[in-house]
Amino acid sequence: MGRLLCAALFLFASVSAAKAMEIIVDDSDGPPAYTETGHWTTTNNTGAGWNGTLYRYTSSSRVPSTATWRPELPEEGAWEVFAIFRRGADRTSRAPYTVHHLDGSTVVEVDQTGAFSGDLEVASLGAYRFATGTGGHVVLSNAGGSGVYIADAMMWVPDTPPEVTEVRWWPLYPKADDFVTVSASVIDNGQVDSVRLHWSVEPGGGTGEADALPSADGEYTAALPPQPHGSTVTFHVEAVDTLGSAARSDDFSYTVGETGDWKVIINEVMASNSFTIAEPDFGGFDDWVELYNFGPDTADLSGLGFSDRLNNPTKWHFPAGTIIPPNEYLLVWCNGNDFVGQAIHTSFSLSAAGEDAVLYDPETDTILDAISWTDLPTDVSLARIPNLTGEFVETVEPTPGKPNLFAERAE
Repeated sequence: MGRLLCAALFLFASVSAAKAMEIIVDDSDGPPAYTETGHWTTTNNTGAGWNGTLYRYTSSSRVPSTATWRPELPEEGAWEVFAIFRRGADRTSRAPYTVHHLDGSTVVEVDQTGAFSGDLEVASLGAYRFATGTGGHVVLSNAGGSGVYIADAMMWVPDTPPEVTEVRWWPLYPKADDFVTVSASVIDNGQVDSVRLHWSVEPGGGTGEADALPSADGEYTAALPPQPHGSTVTFHVEAVDTLGSAARSDDFSYTVGETGDWKVIINEVMASNSFTIAEPDFGGFDDWVELYNFGPDTADLSGLGFSDRLNNPTKWHFPAGTIIPPNEYLLVWCNGNDFVGQAIHTSFSLSAAGEDAVLYDPETDTILDAISWTDLPTDVSLARIPNLTGEFVETVEPTPGKPNLFAERAE
């Protein structure tokens, strides 16, 4: 929940110019911005507080005490609140901050323990809606856990809207009878309230929208209905958080019935991998096949067959949404896991003693590319030399995800 002050300042410098910058209330500001009840003491650690000042402290053993920070906010809206304090070994691990906002009040407990040296801690108390003026405030009391309580500075920063990224759709080149699934990654510093897919269709000027539902951690999906052949569909994804802050993706479009112009080849194969490269999901040194897309369009591999047997080219199929941008590589891990994570894993593994690698289009009953071998040593790959265009040769300098190089084993 916390962050170092230097990192926080970088974040605040990035806040949109359309909103006010951060509002900081320090204990040294005094009434009415900062007030106390009970018993508080000023530290003798010179310069240990916010902006080189001092801070105030109390403890759980003293009389009931509170510290209140009351900013003058220039506009109504959503603001994220941060508590700034100096950690220490004697601090409480349960400092209760009560944030008073437009929708009520929220108690957030903060662990103030830690090393005294280093940067000040900047701990987020969450984002809330506040009215213009001095109605919103934060109260720290010493009614939490045992230990010392630090009252230093409080900061209000205009809430950042959700981030909508990694918009994808499949099939990438839909036909007239295809539903199109759209997915997007949505993250927010608070909670996402809604994610919606909006689209328009030309010719005709039709429009539509649909709720996007969470399908994985931070990922949302929605479906576009089938459209007539030749229609151009333009769409975007919009996200709104629980504080009303909204953001939308760029516009994307496709034309129904258009097929992409691309060519994918098998460019390198390793059937026995002991130390060359580890796959990113489980850390295993597994077999792999490198594919390359010449373009000029993005290749959609959804539903294509991939196999280790020429006589069974549909042994495994690429999952929906698998793409290769033009002039880029894709590593396919052949380890029997049949899983999609950071990488793609097939349901089969390769045999170094002799096997095939086959890329197959079941729609046209066409083998797009294939390579066979009889005996491939460990950590030696079969690679096209020259890269992308040459015949397959063994190389002891594998280059997964990069242009191929040729090197012979030293005698």
